Amino acid sequence: MQPYLEQLRSKLGRQIQYASGQPGGEVSLYFVLDQRGNLKGVQLILEKTRAASLLQQQALKGLQSASPFPPLPASWAHPTAAFTIRILFRSDE
Repeated sequence: MQPYLEQLRSKLGRQIQYASGQPGGEVSLYFVLDQRGNLKGVQLILEKTRAASLLQQQALKGLQSASPFPPLPASWAHPTAAFTIRILFRSDE
């Protein structure tokens, strides 16, 4: 599953937009993918998120834009897979 997680991180990283001059922050997301890599649900984990609303929206939009992801590995025996990710936005100050 580790190579698959690297594919997810890479694809998501290409979709997240971060304008310079914004304050940094941390956004935690929970999301579910089906076997084909389609995004079936996403939720902001507020208790673990430390970021302005704008960064929260950028993280959500980036995740939605990255979908569909690669199909789940053939060895994955379940119809869906759930993931929790932490996205760090670093201030350039």
